[in-house]
Amino acid sequence: MAGGRDASIGRVSIEKHQVLQQRRRRRCVAGLAVMPTFEFTDEFARELIKLSDADKVRFREARSTLSADLAGGSFRAGLRVKGVQGADGVFEMTWADNGRATFQYGAEITPGQPHIAWRRIGTNVIFTRP
Repeated sequence: MAGGRDASIGRVSIEKHQVLQQRRRRRCVAGLAVMPTFEFTDEFARELIKLSDADKVRFREARSTLSADLAGGSFRAGLRVKGVQGADGVFEMTWADNGRATFQYGAEITPGQPHIAWRRIGTNVIFTRP
């Protein structure tokens, strides 16, 4: 992982993903803000640098939307967040017509706050190794 972190990222099943969403809904109702922490792979960093400036802006907007949706307890349909077939615990998010990013949940760094590990970013080609 970038940033010198050596910790391994735990895999999260679809069931665990649903449990996390339920917890977020309860925190939102309780008035607690949800701001995820994140990290990214070296591969994600290399791919992000290669994106056009316009695509970087689109991704940042989608990432902000994802953060807001985490606070609300469910993801809006436009992000198309779903599990990646054949890659347990890995999820995909759509940030443009042909823009995708994969991520997984990691261990909480700040208690009660989700931790997102960004894995890949680019076009549908990223699904060869999500």
